[in-house]
Amino acid sequence: MKVTWNAPGTLGLCGVSLLVFGLQTVLPGVGGVFASPVRVDPAEPLFFVQCVAHVLGHVNFSHLSNNLLLLLLLGPMVEARHGTGWFLSIAALTAVVTALAALGLGHRVQGLSGVVFTCIGLASVAGARRGELPVTMLLVLGVYLGAEVMDLLRHDAVSQLSHLIGGVVGAGVGLALARPAPGERSSEP
Repeated sequence: MKVTWNAPGTLGLCGVSLLVFGLQTVLPGVGGVFASPVRVDPAEPLFFVQCVAHVLGHVNFSHLSNNLLLLLLLGPMVEARHGTGWFLSIAALTAVVTALAALGLGHRVQGLSGVVFTCIGLASVAGARRGELPVTMLLVLGVYLGAEVMDLLRHDAVSQLSHLIGGVVGAGVGLALARPAPGERSSEP
């Protein structure tokens, strides 16, 4: 039996997140670099870095390990279906949208939660055809994201925001990329 490097984007995000957590533990001042920006300042080069790099920082080991577990379960499936470049691009899109939304609320976010929820959203529409709403997606939205909305109303609204944005981005992109229904002409080359 041979060990394979099956999902380079997923494994890369997990590995870099572990390295960042180690850096944050040894050098606590580094943590601010791996959190979303607190104000819009395009003249500050760190602003753009933080808009994406915040997904690599985590508050504690429990936060990190929960995100890694879910990403390791879902990431390889999404990556196998869409490719590593696309997976990393949608992860970056989720990171930027989450950072800007948190900025608008005056909060900072950290962690892979938004990316994990993007994978959940994408997984819930796996196999969908254009013009269809899979029952699995409706159940995921109803159960998982419904719980996040309830927490949003009761708690700090920061991590729940990441989860909601990730789920919506994942489900939306997944539906947008759905295969044509039988008999429908594909616009793909």
